[in-house]
Amino acid sequence: MRDFSIITTTDWTTCQEIWEKFSPHQAIDDEWNFRLAYAEGEHTKAHFLTVLNESEEVIALFALQKNQSGVIEVFGGAGTDDNHVFGDQSPEVIEALLAHLSHGVDLWPLGQPYSQGETIAVEDDAVYTLPIGSYENSEAYMHALWSPDTRRVTQNRLRKLEKDYKIEIFYNRYEDIDRLFELNIETYGDYSIFVRKPYRMQLFKDFLEQFTVDMLSIEVDGIIQAVSYTILHKGVYIAMNHGASRAINNLGKYLNLAQIERAIALGCTVYDAGKSNRGEWKTAFKFTPTPQYRFKRD
Repeated sequence: MRDFSIITTTDWTTCQEIWEKFSPHQAIDDEWNFRLAYAEGEHTKAHFLTVLNESEEVIALFALQKNQSGVIEVFGGAGTDDNHVFGDQSPEVIEALLAHLSHGVDLWPLGQPYSQGETIAVEDDAVYTLPIGSYENSEAYMHALWSPDTRRVTQNRLRKLEKDYKIEIFYNRYEDIDRLFELNIETYGDYSIFVRKPYRMQLFKDFLEQFTVDMLSIEVDGIIQAVSYTILHKGVYIAMNHGASRAINNLGKYLNLAQIERAIALGCTVYDAGKSNRGEWKTAFKFTPTPQYRFKRD
């Protein structure tokens, strides 16, 4: 059996150096600034575990943090997806890391189960994605994936919406970001992330300067009644948040299809609608769920 030693690093500067050596920089969750924004917003402390082999070479990284209650979490917390060990992911390395994490641990969302009996799939936290690279527009997407009846009913409802109201879509009016917060709170009430975690409002504003953000604003009879906020990253259209007035029937569905149309027009190959399927619209729109897992030791 191989021998390993595990080192805990607790200063963010050194953690960033380690992160840059191991991160593949493929997904948005691989980007240091993205993760750190959530970690700092939650006032967590760094808790990176590096695994060294017999030759004292660093062969793996498990990027973690410690929250204000002292519980060890994944770096960036629940705002991230598909968390996993970087580098050597052999069973021996995973076993050594889990043995080191003996108590006070709550790791989720994980992209894979790490320990039978201690890791569970969290149904509400599946990540929903839709491949869109083969479609010319949202109409082609609907023809390919929706039943004729569903397509007809939806199109009729959206045509009625356009007949009853004067609707105009604006792109990247970043000044509408505060309206996004208002509409999201109006839509979801106490469940809104901006109610539960108010720091996310400033985080979203900061991301405007750090990443390629695409915003859609839908004006209905001269008033902005729907806004979406998306990050574009390496061909993936990552829906971060949205809000649509519930006082206007089918406006949410109108916004969802407008986002798909926009993602295709921008040349994205995947639409990442994030976690949760509140309202089950992602299932109705034929997004595919990828399970996320939770490993917990009290």
